[in-house]
Amino acid sequence: SYSWNNVPVDTSNNVKVKVIDVDDATDLYSGVSPTFAIIGKISVTQPDGSDWIILQNGVYNVVASVSGVTNVSAYYSTSNGSAGTYNFIGSADAVAGTATIPWNTPDAVSDTVKVRVIKTGEAVDTPVVYGDSPTFSLFEQFGSISPSDGDNLTAGASETISWTKLGNSLANVNLYLSKDNGGAYTLIKATSNTGSTSW
Repeated sequence: SYSWNNVPVDTSNNVKVKVIDVDDATDLYSGVSPTFAIIGKISVTQPDGSDWIILQNGVYNVVASVSGVTNVSAYYSTSNGSAGTYNFIGSADAVAGTATIPWNTPDAVSDTVKVRVIKTGEAVDTPVVYGDSPTFSLFEQFGSISPSDGDNLTAGASETISWTKLGNSLANVNLYLSKDNGGAYTLIKATSNTGSTSW
């Protein structure tokens, strides 16, 4: 046996290995392997498992380390990569062993997101040459929460809590109250993510 540590980067579906006796000048007693393939390699380096925010344009890139492949395509799934759940992100050429594909993240809040990068032209559910990201989350981001700094609320009165949101894929939220400047929180209520609710 021989440990082959430098398989060629040039891919092919018609590869054979021949073993020859060094003393057999006629090549009469050589042995030839069955035909096999040398395929490319794709490793996803971004996303890396960190959480990303929905509906961000020009913020995130899908990045893959590539060898033996000239062009790749990226897809995302919000169902942990189950068959039939991948959505197309984009394609890019590999430059100096790296492919970078901008991703404007969708309105798709999920804790089971996975990105797959494949050799362009292969089927995303059954690729031969591909790489998967770790599972990660796409999450909603809130802002402009009211009551805000300097507001005075009257004990026993009815008030409105309001907030801004990025998308519509998160159906419900929990609202919490702290009376020690954020040291500890207690639940106020669970409510629909409409951007406001009565208190």
